[in-house]
Amino acid sequence: MAKSELTAGLLDLRGCIGRINSGKYGLDVVFNTAVDAHGKVTLVFDPLPASSDTRFLYDIFHHPGPTLEPFQLEATHPDGARLSTRAAYIVSISSQPDHTDLEATCYDLEVEFPSSPDQVPIENKVEYLVPGLKAFRVIEVNTPIGLFAVCGAKDPADSGAPYGVISIDTAIDATEEQELIDDQVSRLLDVLSLANGQLLQWSMRKRFSGSRGVAVHFRTTSSISDQPFPLFPSLHLHPAIETALNNYTPELRQDTGLDVAIAWSLMISRYSEADFLAAMTALEHLIGVYSDKNSLGGIIEKGSFKSTIRPCVEEALRRAFASLGIPSGDDRETKMLGKLDDLNRSLKVCTEAFLTDHGVPVDDLKAGIPQLVRLRNDIVHRGQASPKNQPHLERRLAVLQELLARVFLTLLRYHGPYCSYLHGYQIKQFPFDSTSP
Repeated sequence: MAKSELTAGLLDLRGCIGRINSGKYGLDVVFNTAVDAHGKVTLVFDPLPASSDTRFLYDIFHHPGPTLEPFQLEATHPDGARLSTRAAYIVSISSQPDHTDLEATCYDLEVEFPSSPDQVPIENKVEYLVPGLKAFRVIEVNTPIGLFAVCGAKDPADSGAPYGVISIDTAIDATEEQELIDDQVSRLLDVLSLANGQLLQWSMRKRFSGSRGVAVHFRTTSSISDQPFPLFPSLHLHPAIETALNNYTPELRQDTGLDVAIAWSLMISRYSEADFLAAMTALEHLIGVYSDKNSLGGIIEKGSFKSTIRPCVEEALRRAFASLGIPSGDDRETKMLGKLDDLNRSLKVCTEAFLTDHGVPVDDLKAGIPQLVRLRNDIVHRGQASPKNQPHLERRLAVLQELLARVFLTLLRYHGPYCSYLHGYQIKQFPFDSTSP
């Protein structure tokens, strides 16, 4: 790979020649491509001749509706590299007397580099650039896919954007099994996100044939928090990485909804109320997946409630309405009858069943769980904590985040040190006896 093609994790390709396509319209273009460590792609086009052929670009830019209109782009660099994206978006377009200026971006860019005569026949190594990933020294773990190595953080070309690297020396052909490798890396990043206290995503994936880079894929990543609360101590990530690669299977993710819950738990917000709702949404998602899988739904078993209790309550309500002179079928009666199913819904009951069934250690937190539900209802229905709950918001947020941390650790069958913020910053061993001081 030529130095001009990929330097310190940043792409800079000048003089690319290609074609923009949008529906039945197309236009030949020359442009420069640059990508930063967060996967942000900038496409700056050479001035386009002033003609009616560029009219469709203005239509794309001024497309009515809530979403941006994408266009496709395929191109070749003079060195032989091939670029393609299925969804590029115009950032700016301006008409000059004799030309049109155009700048665009895309959130997903594939670049393939030309092969060489000495290239080995299979792609046997993959590297992922992960902005914000922090780890102490290189950690290696063998898996059926190959040898995983995690290291971080570096700073590409002093860009001010520290990043870590996940590399896999594969025992399989990366070209044929890219989806399998991507899935394993996605699950590893879920756990590393917990370890770093912020949602991590890879911004660049580079495939190698021997020691030679043959293709690179860029993706734009989300913002990185500057005040993370990591779940694992950064100087001792080996247990967390082993847990991710050995215990966090596709089946566990599917059966629990763990990936969605982790993403919600790491949402960045300026307000404690929003942090509380994000953490509560993470917990409720896990409980909802568990409840659906186990046919749970409330205080009474669903079938019994529907066949026995609901008809009795409905009949009593109808008699009560009749005694008030309200005719059957009145809108008020219909609305109240429509609320009967809520009688059997209980987040508290489902939460207790979920925690008990999974064996989450919560004896020291149990008394505070009903308060979490009440505070959640306050924020959802009022937009803020009530005056009664407001002084306790930060403490209950700490309890909720500790509860969520223990749920994650339990589901992952994790054994090792973790960071607790329940009573200030502490490093504890998990699992533990939650009844002890």
